[in-house]
Amino acid sequence: VVVVMMKRIACLLQLSAFVARLNRCLKASKHSLEVIAMRQFEMESRLSRQLASKKFYSPYFIQSRRYKYIIPSFVLALVQPDIVADPQKLHAHMKTARLSEQQLAHAQEVLSCFQRHDDFKAFTEDAKAEHYYQTIREVFCLQVKELVCHDKIEYAVIQIEGKGFMYLQIRKMIGLAILIIQAGLAPRENIDRVFKGMPLPGKDKVSSFRVAPAEPLFLEYIDFRYDKIKDFLEEPGSLQKNEAFKRTCIIPHVYRQSVKPILNFITELSGCTSGDVHVLRKFMQEEKRRLSQAGVARASRDREPREQQDLIEQEEQAQAQEEK
Repeated sequence: VVVVMMKRIACLLQLSAFVARLNRCLKASKHSLEVIAMRQFEMESRLSRQLASKKFYSPYFIQSRRYKYIIPSFVLALVQPDIVADPQKLHAHMKTARLSEQQLAHAQEVLSCFQRHDDFKAFTEDAKAEHYYQTIREVFCLQVKELVCHDKIEYAVIQIEGKGFMYLQIRKMIGLAILIIQAGLAPRENIDRVFKGMPLPGKDKVSSFRVAPAEPLFLEYIDFRYDKIKDFLEEPGSLQKNEAFKRTCIIPHVYRQSVKPILNFITELSGCTSGDVHVLRKFMQEEKRRLSQAGVARASRDREPREQQDLIEQEEQAQAQEEK
């Protein structure tokens, strides 16, 4: 949504002419990109020297990032297996489903479990995790901000905000949240298991849960450390252009492109016997059956001494009666 170039460029044109020419090139290449504004900083200023000495888009300049993830809301409530198994039923369900207050509250509870300062190693690829200086991250916000209807479909607008995110981190958090909801798992208990390095019930690997689709995700805002950059980005003209571009280009694109990947995702997640939901439910059923059988056996063992004691007491009472 906002692009800030943190490097020196040589340009013979005025900035306004350069921006106009750059946008014409972007439009001709059919990219959904637009340069809203550009500002030049004094060459000898402290900020200019720091920009020149740091890596492009270095976290050094950023306090937090805010993302949006827009998906059909029906995936945030339990979908029955017979509906998931039938593509026509699933598509019809997506059109008619509306989250109730109770379902929305449960979804918020699940998402809020990720709001923490913790080690998010399980939420990136193992190969990528080795290249990070550290995998400790802080997620300030992960919640449904609003429900909106578009083309007869109710969408959940999920807001994610944090200081920095690793590769696939947001999509893996969303993927695990949807899995928790669809499998009917206890949110806090099972999400804490993953953070502690323990796999989900019935799984042999900590990070063995599906990554949510990329199409619904976009970066909405970057909070920079420097007031000069903030003031530039928050000028009324820049804000209006930014909001207009998001409203007319980005969000319609998300609506168009996110439906099919989400339908495929929920089908792969819980629509077949090899899906994660089926595996978890089968494991929980077997575990419940095992505990039930263990409880019956324990109750039987506990009952035997009581029955023996009752027989002894009955014999003692009978003997006392005979003596009388």
